[in-house]
Amino acid sequence: MLNRENIPNEISENIIIQKFIERINKKWMKEEIVFDNDEYLSIFNAYWENNVHKIQTIELTEEQTKSLVNKCRDEKVTVNSMIFAAFLKAQFKAKDLVKPEKQKAGVAVDVRNYLVKSAGESFGFYAAGIIDQFKYNDNYNFWDFTRKLHNNITKKLSKKEFFKNLLRAGSLEPSMHDALIMKTYGNLFKPDDSSYQKLYSFSQKKDSISSMANKLGSMHFGFAVTNLGRLDFPRFYGDLELERFLIFPPTGPTIESTIFVATVCDRLSLILSYVENKIDAKIMLEIRKLLFDYLTS
Repeated sequence: MLNRENIPNEISENIIIQKFIERINKKWMKEEIVFDNDEYLSIFNAYWENNVHKIQTIELTEEQTKSLVNKCRDEKVTVNSMIFAAFLKAQFKAKDLVKPEKQKAGVAVDVRNYLVKSAGESFGFYAAGIIDQFKYNDNYNFWDFTRKLHNNITKKLSKKEFFKNLLRAGSLEPSMHDALIMKTYGNLFKPDDSSYQKLYSFSQKKDSISSMANKLGSMHFGFAVTNLGRLDFPRFYGDLELERFLIFPPTGPTIESTIFVATVCDRLSLILSYVENKIDAKIMLEIRKLLFDYLTS
C-alpha cells in the first residue's frame, strides 16, 4: 500500500476524515485479531468452492487493431474510452440492464507516473480508479456518446480524486485490511471447516469495522475496465514468436465482469472475465459478439 511520503503533497485529506480514521484505528487496536496463513488458505478455498469464474476473449488482428487506433484518433477519444462505451452499448443492447447496479462501472488508472518517487520495478498496489454511474444513451451517435463519455471520465479521474481513496486506505492499520477480507467473506465457511469457529464468528461479530465491511459488501457494480495499453515485449524469442498476451483479470462478489485490454505485437487482445453466479453465460456470449462487432466495424 502506498505511504504518505510517496503521494504528491497537494493531495490532502479532510481533517474530519483524518480524525475519523484515527478514531477507527484506535478502536481496532483494542480489539485487533490477527489471522495466519492457514486461515487465508481456508478463506481462499471457501471462495472458490462458492464461485465459478469464466472468460470470453476477443482478439484483433494487426490490421483491425491499427484501424481501431486510427479511428479513435480521428474521433479524438482514447481506445480505452471507446472500449468502455462499446461495452456500455453492448450491455444495453443485450437487454441486461434490469438492475440499477449494472449501470455502475469502474475505471482504473495506473498511479506510478504520479508518485513523488518512481516505483521503478517495485511490486505493489499502484492502481486506483473511480466507480460511478454510467448509462448508455441510445439517442446519441456512438462516437458522439463516446466523446461525451471520454470527457466525463477524464473529469472524474482527477489526480485528487483517485489518490484520495489510496490515501485513506493507506491510513488504516495494516491488520485492518486483513480483517476486512475475513469479515466480508467469513459467511462462506461451512461448519466442518477447521477455521469455521474463528472466522465465521468473527464475520458475524459487531465491532469497529463492521460498518466498513458492510459498505464494501454492498458496493455492487456491473463492470470495470483495465487497460495496460501497448506493452513493448519482443516479438521473437529465438525460434518462438509471441502472438498474444492474455491475463485472466480478477472479478469478485461485488462486480459482475472485468474487461482486461492489452496490445502486444500490434495486436489488441481483450478478455471478459465474469462470475457465473452473477451473470448468465448466454448474456456474456451475446455481449462478446456485440463488442467484437463494434470494435471491428
